[in-house]
Amino acid sequence: DINELMAERLPDEHAGQQQIAPYLGRAAIGGEPHLVFAACGEHTLDTYLSRGAEGRRELARALDVDDNDDGGSELARRVLHDTLSALAFVHARGIVHRDVKPENLVVDADQHCLRLIDFGSACDAAGWLVRRGYRPDRVPCSVLYVPPEEALELRAPYTFDVYSAAMVYLGVAVPSLAESEEALFAFRMQLRGFGHDPEAWRAQAEAEEAEAEEAGAEEV
Repeated sequence: DINELMAERLPDEHAGQQQIAPYLGRAAIGGEPHLVFAACGEHTLDTYLSRGAEGRRELARALDVDDNDDGGSELARRVLHDTLSALAFVHARGIVHRDVKPENLVVDADQHCLRLIDFGSACDAAGWLVRRGYRPDRVPCSVLYVPPEEALELRAPYTFDVYSAAMVYLGVAVPSLAESEEALFAFRMQLRGFGHDPEAWRAQAEAEEAEAEEAGAEEV
């Protein structure tokens, strides 16, 4: 239903064409119902990031980004751009994805872009009376990427996905956060300790770093 809603609302042949796996419709295969999408990539963003430095170089080449960018800033910006472009397309159609994460971003090496997939947790936020896919008691399972409140705020539903996009971006901008779920979990626990205020967390981290440098200078 969600895929059909996106196809029906604000139809545009170009907008979002390279950010969403093209939905072709339903089909019965062996008597079982299936959703059919156009093929658009073999590996997800998570597959590349899990391979460490070599995977990031392969990702840069797949997205046609300078793979000699040692800091990785250009690659991180490109991933953020493609993720937000996909979400702009989805949100313009009144849909909240609710499960944005590296595993749900397919890398299309032919078109050099990311494509958002898996709308199993998505819901229709545009309907006044009926919101398909929305249940107040349902929380998507990818807790590492959801906002702190976890539940969807109907007064500002699309911020849910934007927070998740920021977490995906951090995993590319800070490679250590993409190395394992434990690293990302530890980071989120640190943020929670500061009331999810990144400025307060950063101030504390900088203060601790300054103290460590001062202690090292005194030892010398």
